Amino acid sequence: MEKIEQGTLKILKGDNFLTIKKDFDIGEWNEDLWSFIDGLIGKGYELMSVTVQGYMVLVTLKKV
Repeated sequence: MEKIEQGTLKILKGDNFLTIKKDFDIGEWNEDLWSFIDGLIGKGYELMSVTVQGYMVLVTLKKV
């Protein structure tokens, strides 16, 4: 597993999956997160889950 930091995004990358974590403030649009996810979906990833806990978003994607 590989840990990557890209701006405010923290990414945990495995062989067939990615988990992306972002801390945010209420009222933010988080365009960087959703643009990044959109790009991954275009590269053959499938969205598995989106979890919001307090001021943190966790998104898991799987390579199809």
